[in-house]
Amino acid sequence: MLRGTLFQIHSLLLIIFFTSTAISVSSTKEIKFKGWLDTEFKGDNKEDTKSYFDVDHLYLMTEVNLDEGFSGFAEIEFEHAPNTDNEKGQISLDRLYSQKVFSDYFGLRFGKFSTPFGYWTPTHWAILTETVSKPLHELNKYIPSKSVGFEAFGNIFLQKHEFEWKLFFSNGSEIEGTDEMDDKSFGGGADLRFVHANGNSFVGSSIYHQHNPQKDGRTERSFVGYGGITLGDFDMRSEFIYQDRSNGVSGVEYNNIATFYVTGKYQVSPDIAIGTRYDDGDDERNFESKIHTMTSLFLNWTPISEIIGKVEYDFHSSDNVNYEDYNSWALYLGLIF
Repeated sequence: MLRGTLFQIHSLLLIIFFTSTAISVSSTKEIKFKGWLDTEFKGDNKEDTKSYFDVDHLYLMTEVNLDEGFSGFAEIEFEHAPNTDNEKGQISLDRLYSQKVFSDYFGLRFGKFSTPFGYWTPTHWAILTETVSKPLHELNKYIPSKSVGFEAFGNIFLQKHEFEWKLFFSNGSEIEGTDEMDDKSFGGGADLRFVHANGNSFVGSSIYHQHNPQKDGRTERSFVGYGGITLGDFDMRSEFIYQDRSNGVSGVEYNNIATFYVTGKYQVSPDIAIGTRYDDGDDERNFESKIHTMTSLFLNWTPISEIIGKVEYDFHSSDNVNYEDYNSWALYLGLIF
């Protein structure tokens, strides 16, 4: 199965390459090939686990910019050192879209793109975020990180302030194997973000609606309120997520969930930052829907813009009496090329 997937990805990369080469003769303004990779050493103090090394990701990206505001983007993900012989690891088409930017106020995007929900979901890769660990809503994948469909986007300027808006319509939860749909209902949502004229603060809100065929066809209506501020060398950001759930089609009842986090980071020097993140909320993945409280301490090292090193220590606790509290840690190194 993975061998066939790898063949398809090789084919896709060849198509992208030859298409890009052909386009470059005519109307292409720019073709970019870029990517990033990261590795990690992580562990915890649970009795039944041990520390280990993980080749987290290799991302390969191609961006083609054409005339008249047209462009295309493709991104392939290799996760956890995949092997075609034993079908371990994961290879996936993470993003693939074409877009047309008509002006600063309006653009359209078609394909597979990052779901515009809050701050962390569209920028969830550890190489772009301050911590290696993920907030609870990302850890549980309450919101799909990608959507397949179309997205309208743009900016509205008001007295040097900026409103960034996005509106999308999608296949719901279906983001791969899109030739055979399990989810018969469409999904979608919207995001609106206000950015202050000085660029040092923002506040926003997003909504997302989908049916989830993996959870007995329940309807999920999600909301997030988020914001951030920069004061000199100090950054602070927070998000609150709430998800309203209907009963499943078979009558199974599902509880609504809520999570939030707040993070603070201080830039000690141009290449070193320290900080903390506090999470609290429903955790279905690790604590069977009970409240999970997590406090993270981190140090980030960026000797040059293409190298990111991180050290993190996390404290975990829950109100589920069947689980013991535990601590976890991670050493991380990422490279952008």
